[in-house]
Amino acid sequence: MTACPAAASAATDELTLSLDSGREVAVRLRNDAPSAMPQAAVILLGGFQRGGGAIDLVTTELPVIWVGIDYPYDPPRKFIFPGSLRHLPDFSTAVDETWEALRKLVARLRARQDVDADRIVIIGASAGAPFATIAAAQAQIPSVIIVQGFGNLSAVVAHQFILRWQPKYGDWVVRPAHWLARMLVWGLGLPQPERYAARYTADQRVLFIDAVQDERIPASATEVLWQAIEATPAQADRHRLAGGHLSGAGDPLIDEIVRLGAQWMERNRLLRR
Repeated sequence: MTACPAAASAATDELTLSLDSGREVAVRLRNDAPSAMPQAAVILLGGFQRGGGAIDLVTTELPVIWVGIDYPYDPPRKFIFPGSLRHLPDFSTAVDETWEALRKLVARLRARQDVDADRIVIIGASAGAPFATIAAAQAQIPSVIIVQGFGNLSAVVAHQFILRWQPKYGDWVVRPAHWLARMLVWGLGLPQPERYAARYTADQRVLFIDAVQDERIPASATEVLWQAIEATPAQADRHRLAGGHLSGAGDPLIDEIVRLGAQWMERNRLLRR
């Protein structure tokens, strides 16, 4: 298995989700190993920059239906203070509509004849990890793979500001960064992933993959989420990867993450050869 353009022979499908606001969200499905039997469906959530195109990063011979969904968000996706503050109302709406879109997507997948409803998996990596974490609880998705996920959202947001501002302005930015992050998380009404992860049930399975030298996610935020998951009756496994945070489409870590995810799905009988 490798991270590369999708095979030309793959079976593809598209569908549209209609949200309560009237907005439409595009979904892409790709099956690299079509079968007459219902298969596992794997929803792959990457960062805001890629959306439904995240499934183009992986091509495997796994008998699964890869599912990519666009985020319902149009403004610029890179936060630059203070200019990006004008887009915050749109971002807040987009977050709420993403939960709605994912719930409707899972319902549509469960109704499809080519999908085994007991073998739906959601994968969230980096910025997609909170969406996968929370959607798994909201929609009772049977299996979730969380890659470089985190809790304590305000601490993570503050850390991004500090990484950007401290080299230029010095240590004095640390306190304002934490203040601004708390105000943003509170003002946007953003949910805390660890509170939703604490709702996982004995019927759910979790693979938690984090990086030992993750420079973008504070170790304490990683642990908050893992401890919340570990305290639930869900079947949870953790794998720590050497190296840092995912750096983009060409990162060799993607291959390793896909390999680990495939092995985990095999062990949990989510794949049928």
